[in-house]
Amino acid sequence: MLGYNSNWVVITANDFTSNTTAVGKVYVFNRASVYGGSAGTIKTFTDNNAFTLAPAQTIDNTQTTEYMVQDWNGNSSGSGYVQICTLTGTAASPVYTAGAQLGINQPWSENTVGAKQSGSTKTLDNGDTRIGNAVYINGSLWFCNTAFLPASSPTYSAVQWWQINPATPSVQQFGRVVDGTGSIFYFYPSIAVNSNGDALLGYCQSSST
Repeated sequence: MLGYNSNWVVITANDFTSNTTAVGKVYVFNRASVYGGSAGTIKTFTDNNAFTLAPAQTIDNTQTTEYMVQDWNGNSSGSGYVQICTLTGTAASPVYTAGAQLGINQPWSENTVGAKQSGSTKTLDNGDTRIGNAVYINGSLWFCNTAFLPASSPTYSAVQWWQINPATPSVQQFGRVVDGTGSIFYFYPSIAVNSNGDALLGYCQSSST
């Protein structure tokens, strides 16, 4: 995935070291070098506890911290958690930090359930709970992911979105697009936000009808 701020252009990836083991990679490009037409010196960080880190598209020319977020644990003692990671330091010498976890008392399951579709008993691949993209604007980090519900024994999927203050960190807003009957499956979300704080959420949906 691609993110950026006033110092860097950031690419994140999953590096599979085996069929079942992956580590998170963060590739950091000096923004001035990239804008000048050169990759420059690429700084690489490896996080053995990261999977699908979503770097923020930072809509703030003065923001020097690059925030990244990942799904952490959907159901721990009745709460669901994400992790906020950061890049700090100078443009030439970035520093990666795996930060604290932030929870909400609305858990979800990490176990996937295929989405029902019309005309077939076969299900659609509706992905997993990884965070698809993130936006930093006006001091807030916005992001979204698929959640499988109920958390204890999932039978359907919903889309959930977050607005957090990553500096605290604290949850400012949290919501879900969900069919409480479990008939409609929502999945593969993405989010965009403008300077007025208007958020646009995109997603797929499917059902047996």
